[in-house]
Amino acid sequence: MKIFQDNEETSLYGRRTRKDSVRIGVIGTLDELNSFVGLAVSRSDGGEITSSIIPPTKVGGLSDDVIPSSPHPPPKGNGFRSEDEIKNILKEVQRDLFVAGADVATPFDITEKHQRISHDDVKRLEDHISRLENELEPLNRFILPGGSREAAVLHICRTICRRAERSIVALKAHEELNNYVFVYINRLSDLFFVLARAANKRKGAKDEEWL
Repeated sequence: MKIFQDNEETSLYGRRTRKDSVRIGVIGTLDELNSFVGLAVSRSDGGEITSSIIPPTKVGGLSDDVIPSSPHPPPKGNGFRSEDEIKNILKEVQRDLFVAGADVATPFDITEKHQRISHDDVKRLEDHISRLENELEPLNRFILPGGSREAAVLHICRTICRRAERSIVALKAHEELNNYVFVYINRLSDLFFVLARAANKRKGAKDEEWL
């Protein structure tokens, strides 16, 4: 079977579907999100990539040096999230996103048993969020996306997740869908937000307030 095809349709559970359909759009956005979560996993290895590892590139004759790590390292013994714990949460999310994509791809009227996003998956995210929030300072203002590199990637994940949520709402307006997919994606964007803040705290980078 060829991996490349020129058809404007694809097959979802044996049914031909146009590639510009809302359902395919949701699946594609979930795939995009999963790829950026993979990038976040690669950043959560406990260290920043420095120019000693990757040489600076030149664009238009200008040096694009890699940003150094924060000059304010986190205090020792603060007991905050370990690199492995954040990475494990993200890898858990990656597996869930595969299930979510398959859930969306499988018509809701299919009665055969398939793995779908459930209340337990949503509850697991809520538990992660609650635990992380308990270890972070309360926010009184909006913060700018960024800080450490890891946090910046997690904020990108958050915004793609919000886009996925909007596309799921559009799909739900026309077709039946497992509502737990919508709820899961809604909670997931909140998780990315607190993970970004956790990453900044672990790196000793300060959340920058908007005003």
